[in-house]
Amino acid sequence: MSTEILFISGAPSTGKSTTIKEIHDYLKNNKHFVEIHNISTTKKERAFILEGYNKTGTKINIFLNYAADNMGIIKKVHNFYNKHKPFDIVITAIRDMYLERSELLKIFNINESFIEIPLAKVTRKKDKTQALNDYHARVFNLVTHILSLSPFYI
Repeated sequence: MSTEILFISGAPSTGKSTTIKEIHDYLKNNKHFVEIHNISTTKKERAFILEGYNKTGTKINIFLNYAADNMGIIKKVHNFYNKHKPFDIVITAIRDMYLERSELLKIFNINESFIEIPLAKVTRKKDKTQALNDYHARVFNLVTHILSLSPFYI
């Protein structure tokens, strides 16, 4: 069985966790996925296992992870992952720099077969709140579109 991987990547404070939370809510509320397991990874963030059906009616399990900020979190998430695998789809935040990225790839034994959506900091000064809202809406639309296509078919 092949596991399809989607990374939401970026530097700290670029919206990785926000995007993952939006994906979680979208899968539960719009695609009728059910949360079957979860674990707290930080005070505010969690890793989840969702179960549901793809567009072809095949039952699938999705591993969804908000935090990959340090080795302690990565190891905790990896233990949770190993306890509940296999998964059809893995969607996780990943920093696009620093040691955490290479360690996450190494510990999860991930080669180059993944799709990655890189996020950036929004720096518009005039109306930063509106700029952030527009940015997150565009990122969310991109993510849901990608998830509707091959290889995910959600």
